[in-house]
Amino acid sequence: MNKTDFQKPVYVDEFTEHSSYNYTIFTTKVFLLLFTSAKMEYIIMETNSYASRCMGEEKYEKWERISSDDMNAYFGIMIIMGLTRLLALSDYWHRDPLFHCSIIANFMTRDRSYEIN
Repeated sequence: MNKTDFQKPVYVDEFTEHSSYNYTIFTTKVFLLLFTSAKMEYIIMETNSYASRCMGEEKYEKWERISSDDMNAYFGIMIIMGLTRLLALSDYWHRDPLFHCSIIANFMTRDRSYEIN
C-alpha cells in the first residue's frame, strides 16, 4: 500500500437490511417473569394473613380478601404511578381532569388501593 491508496474515495454499497432488533415482547410477559404465579400467590396469602391479624383496626374493618386480579391490578397501578408522578396519592383518582389518571381509576378504586397499601 502506498500513500495514494488512502486518498482514493471509498465506495460502500447502500445498506438495505432491517436495522433494528426483530423481537417483540409484551409488558405483561416481563411482569410475569418478575412475579411468577407462585410469588404472587405467596404475596396474596401473606397480605390476606396480615389483614386478618389486623382485623378490628379501622383500616381492616371491611377487609375483602385479595384475589390474584386485585394484586395484579395493584402492582400494575404501582408501576404506572412510578412512571406518572403526581403530588399526592389521592390525585390519581381526583375528579379534576388536570390530575385524574383514568387508567388507574378504571382498574381499582381509591379506597381498595388504600386498603391494600
